[in-house]
Amino acid sequence: TTLQEVREKESEIELELQPISQMYSILDNYLPNILDKDEQDARSMLGSNWKSLQKDTQERQHTLSKQQVEFKKRLVKTVNEFKTDVVKFRKDYENHGPMVEGIKPRVAVERLRRFKEEYEVRQRKQDIYMIGEDLFGLPHQQYPKLDQTHKELGYLSQLYTLYVDVLDTIKEWTEFSWAEVPDHMEDMTKLVDQFAGRCRKMPRQLREWPAYNELKTTLEDFQGVLPLITLLSSKSIMPRHWNQVMEITKHDLAVDSDNFKLQDLIDAQLHIFKD
Repeated sequence: TTLQEVREKESEIELELQPISQMYSILDNYLPNILDKDEQDARSMLGSNWKSLQKDTQERQHTLSKQQVEFKKRLVKTVNEFKTDVVKFRKDYENHGPMVEGIKPRVAVERLRRFKEEYEVRQRKQDIYMIGEDLFGLPHQQYPKLDQTHKELGYLSQLYTLYVDVLDTIKEWTEFSWAEVPDHMEDMTKLVDQFAGRCRKMPRQLREWPAYNELKTTLEDFQGVLPLITLLSSKSIMPRHWNQVMEITKHDLAVDSDNFKLQDLIDAQLHIFKD
């Protein structure tokens, strides 16, 4: 702070002013009237400005010392209120958060987004209060419930970020017309393999969650059907092959229509008949 800088520099400035004062004394003795008016004014103001700054610093320090007690009390009160808020936040999280049993994954995604935002607000407050505690020499308060929530939000984000990525990506793919599918087969295969790799690396505690099971099943089904899609998109496929597919799946497929999409083939649940 400026006050701290003035205090730290005080002795140093005093030492710097001494030779300046001595120099002007020598000039007065041996070269009187050599200084122009501007320098004379600056000389006369130098010492008085420094003394004025010292006086202002002392007065400000005195004022702040009196205010410090009130600021410290206010900080302690605010921190205690924050502790209560953290307890309420955790209770709300446990009762209405993304970890509540039985909720659908899409609902959990929305709850996760909400509670991440609310956590970040409290994290910023905690950071500010820690700065205040440092300023007043107070020990940092601990918030284990907030830390626990942060940890849980972190690994839930891993799961639901992948969940949303997978479902949104596959939904986009299913909108491909059948004519577009061959051009995207390589990218689809690579990306599904990447998704599956991320799924396998999920923390063990997440593997009992409905979203994980749905995610895993979706990826396995799509990985299972990709070789069949590759085969059916080959130029060597004849109408009789499509007839066999329709006979096996019990689905009518308008393969000659411009509106035939990958979604139509997915709806036929090819993965069930991949063997």
